[in-house]
This record gives sequence, C-alpha cells and structure tokens, in this order.
Amino acid sequence: MINPHNMDGRVAAQQGRPVSTNPHPAGTRAYYGWLADWHEGQAAQLRAADPRRRKLNEMARQYRLQANSPALTSAAGA
Repeated sequence: MINPHNMDGRVAAQQGRPVSTNPHPAGTRAYYGWLADWHEGQAAQLRAADPRRRKLNEMARQYRLQANSPALTSAAGA
C-alpha cells in the first residue's frame, strides 16, 4: 500500500498507478482530495486538444467540491 505521507494523487497518476491505490479512508476530505489530484495528474499527461483531458479536469473539479464539503471528516476522521 502507498504511504499517504509520501505519495500524492498527482504523483501516483504520473507513475501510472491506478486510482484504486488511494491510501486514504473512503469518505474523507483526504480521500476526495487525493482523487482530485489523481485526475489532474492524468489530465496533465494528455495533449490540450484531447477531449479526455477536459473530462478528467471536470472530474477533478467535482472531487475538489466534494473534498470541501462541510459534511466530510478530515483524513484523521475528526
């Protein structure tokens, strides 16, 4: 398993790791933040004209909104 302290989502995406390697507990701010980073990392590897890039960036934006939801807990579960 990836150590959450040394592997962010963008790095994982750029190293070709699958999105399922998210090391954070599901439903936490850190979990959705990591997903947003991963999708941004995937998008950054595509050409600007690639339609998948827009889709990945939109998914990252949605995950950022989810991560900032007041209903979520922090990475520590607080």
